[in-house]
Amino acid sequence: MRTAPTPERLRTNARGVPYFIWDVEVTWDEFVRLLHDPDPDTADYWLARGLRDAKPDDIVELVDFGRIAEAWPRIAHRLGRRREFWRWWLQQAGHAVDP
Repeated sequence: MRTAPTPERLRTNARGVPYFIWDVEVTWDEFVRLLHDPDPDTADYWLARGLRDAKPDDIVELVDFGRIAEAWPRIAHRLGRRREFWRWWLQQAGHAVDP
């Protein structure tokens, strides 16, 4: 699958905060670490945050569809307007997820 992630020089502000995070000071590297945090609640929170607010291509560069599908029952309710998009994309990638 082809993706077009945001160029590295454009994905953060001068302080290293990702373009889609506006309410906390979390750098790109911290965001990536939090996506893979051993605590599932923490990892799910940041995954949902990325799925809801970031450009989709940027997220699929960091986590695979299997990880998103596995977390789906726990995070779908947090995705707002993006929920149907992600459900569709997961289905296109071969993952059956409940609405």
